[in-house]
Amino acid sequence: LCRTLDGLPLAIELAAARVRTMSVEDIGARLHDRFTLLRSTDRTSPHRHRTLHAVIDWSWNLLDPDQRAALRRLCRFPGGFTLDAAVAVAQWGEVADVADAIDGLVAQSMLTVAEDRTGLRYLMLETVREFGDEQLAATGADEQLQLTERTAVWAEQYCRTAIRCFLDGAQARVARAADADYDNLLAVLRHG
Repeated sequence: LCRTLDGLPLAIELAAARVRTMSVEDIGARLHDRFTLLRSTDRTSPHRHRTLHAVIDWSWNLLDPDQRAALRRLCRFPGGFTLDAAVAVAQWGEVADVADAIDGLVAQSMLTVAEDRTGLRYLMLETVREFGDEQLAATGADEQLQLTERTAVWAEQYCRTAIRCFLDGAQARVARAADADYDNLLAVLRHG
């Protein structure tokens, strides 16, 4: 349960409060809608700490417009992403420089940076991803359609490059990269 809640102290505290009326298994089963489930009835706590949604929304309101657009678009990468993937998918319209937007998102703790066997990757907590997906749904069909198309183009180019590298003898490198982007490629297939 703690892992599913991204280790966020407030989310864990809100889930723990539900143990009075629900089992841990019931709480876990209902986390598909974590923003509805994780609410506090404590009226003495600050408004932004009463719901998990309010905490993320408070951070969202601190972002610049280009950072908000980048976050909405990058939520389509459940397995994290590289800078090249972010540029391919999110750099258009109000996001003129996705590297700058990512820098701001890291500074606001909306993204984390990790280095693995394939290089530098940016990761988004599942809670932040769900919030970003909610914001994306509110943008309208045009941005969603363009994002779906750009993500599909990224995935196709990714796969074509992987096939070329695999046939050129870099099987181990391709396997590591494909493992790192497995969830992303699966998400593209599901959106398709």
